[in-house]
Amino acid sequence: FYYAWNQLSDVYIRLNEYDKALDILKKAEDRKLKIQNIHLNLGYIYIHKGNEDLAIQEFRKSIVADKEKWKSYLWLGLILINQGKHEEAMAYLKKSQQLKPENIESYQTCAEAFHYFKDWDSAIKEHEKIIKVRPDDDDAHGAIGSIYCFDKKEVDKGLGYLKKALSLNPVNTITLFNLASINATKKKINQALSLYERYIKLCPKNPLGYECKGKVLSEMGEYNEAQKCFNKAENLRWQNLRGGGQI
Repeated sequence: FYYAWNQLSDVYIRLNEYDKALDILKKAEDRKLKIQNIHLNLGYIYIHKGNEDLAIQEFRKSIVADKEKWKSYLWLGLILINQGKHEEAMAYLKKSQQLKPENIESYQTCAEAFHYFKDWDSAIKEHEKIIKVRPDDDDAHGAIGSIYCFDKKEVDKGLGYLKKALSLNPVNTITLFNLASINATKKKINQALSLYERYIKLCPKNPLGYECKGKVLSEMGEYNEAQKCFNKAENLRWQNLRGGGQI
């Protein structure tokens, strides 16, 4: 009997029928039925209904009911990160990691929190944990490269990570742009130009690509071509302002 209630609520959650799932679980709670993971599932439902405060209450109840339930700590940490309560969130995320090592989502969220605190070394360690579990994760390689290049100002160390990230995913636009910017800063103009052109092909409506390409062309003495890029960037900005796009 309990299993049927539990199974039905799970089905509704998978179908994104959160109101129906909530109705089942609240009735089960009122009847004091022993539904597996009831508070965890209620918390998950409240997140998708946009009620973070009720979700927090349910995840805390889930932890009281089962202190080994790593997902409760993870979801609680995620919500607290979203609410800007980073220090409190870190404690829950770390606990989630202890209970379930090699938890990619927890590592990613911890890295984001350390970014917020500007604790670059700790952020790098979290990204390295991701790479240990998933060696081909281009975002993790790219994130480490960006930290070294732009935050720690250790460009030579960061370049290796950015190049690795791009080799893993040649169409990662963030990596392309960051690598182009570093090459431009190091006066490796031809490499920077090639990377900006690749970026523009992938993001043709982003004026920033044209603007940066124009600056590189100016340094090469290609002033007419540079001006075309600047004009294109300005036109795109006006178009995007009218349409709510990137500026």
